[in-house]
Parts: sequence; C-alpha cells; structure tokens
Amino acid sequence: MDRNSFIKSLKENFNWLCDLGYDLRQVETSVYFEKHSNDEVHSVNFFWSEFDVIKIQGVFALIRFDDIEKIIEQKTGNLDYTIHKKWEGSIPKEFALEANGVTLTDAFYLSNESQVRLFSEIMKEFYTREIQLFFTNFKSVKNVLDWLNENDVQEHSKLLVVSNNSMMLRKLVVMKEGNSSDYQSLYDRYRSFLEQKSSQKESPYIEMYDEFIKFDEYFYNHQS
Repeated sequence: MDRNSFIKSLKENFNWLCDLGYDLRQVETSVYFEKHSNDEVHSVNFFWSEFDVIKIQGVFALIRFDDIEKIIEQKTGNLDYTIHKKWEGSIPKEFALEANGVTLTDAFYLSNESQVRLFSEIMKEFYTREIQLFFTNFKSVKNVLDWLNENDVQEHSKLLVVSNNSMMLRKLVVMKEGNSSDYQSLYDRYRSFLEQKSSQKESPYIEMYDEFIKFDEYFYNHQS
C-alpha cells in the first residue's frame, strides 16, 4: 500500500468522523480530524509514515483551548493543542508489527484497505468508549487545572501536550489563566532552573530558556 492508496482509503473509511462534524486536515504525515466550536478545537490525530507498508503510531484525542494556545503562539509562532489522551488499546493480531527487519513495540503496519477499515473500527471504539468522555470531562481550562491539582506531577505529561519542550510553559500559562495559587512559586522555580541550566550551556535548556524569556512581558505584566 502506497501513500496515495492509503489516503484514499483513509478518507473512505473515516468518513464517520466527517459525519460527526470533523474536518480532515493533513500536515505532512500527521492526520487530524478536527471540530471547531467556540474557543476550542477537538481532534482525533495520528501519525503515519510510508515504507513498503504504512506505519501508524501516536494515536491521540486532542483539545486546544484558544485562550491558552493563542498566548503561546504569539511568542513562539506555533499553534498547538493543550491536552491529549493517548490510545493505549491492544494491537490486533491482523496488524503486522514487523516490516523490513524493523519490529515495532508501540505502533503497527497497515498493508491493505481491509486493515485500514479495521483501524477505522478500532478508532470508532476508542471514540465511543474514551474520547467522548475525555471531551466531556475537559470542557474548560478550569477542568484542566483541577486535574493537575488532583494528580501527581509525574502524571501531568499524560494530559498536557509536550511537543517542542513546551509542557512546562503550557502548564504555567494554564495555571496563570486559571488563577492558581501555586503559579508564582512554580514560575520562580522553573525560571531559576532554566537560567542555571542555560548558564551552564546545557542543551536543550539554552533554547528552552531563550524561548521562555520571550514571555517575560506576559508573566510580569499580567499578574494573577
């Protein structure tokens, strides 16, 4: 299966998401089915790559809160999502885990249209059993902040989007916009940490600090 036949089959077999009001958006080898409403975007997303077969990995439900992400986009130029839920279901035996000598542990291969159809059915089950509840449970930034307060710090990356080393920045913006009483102490500790690592010329902290200080005006002039 090549990329053209995969994309054609994808559109045919995932039209149930389009029937639910989602629009298909492709960014290189990332697929997003997105639904815009008010100041939020809900999405079902996965990544693929082409070998002699199609490799699928990183299946997620995503929510973007514009009140958070527009703040980050203004300084970084990147518009991302705020929170995610990863698909962690069992990979069916019908999907190959090995191709071209490469064995997968957290992904799988599709080689024909019937497997794309099965992949669609798996995603439909994921949507029905977990994604809808995820969208219901996180209707606002306050819901996100409540979850962060109720769960251990080590668990926060399971909810907050972590792309481009942006998780802590995203977390601070969520806490600031949500008027968290813990915001200032976390901000002070994280800034001090980045300053120290950057001064020691440690990568990727140099780049992370350079990005972080772009937000000085936001953090200093918009006190909670």
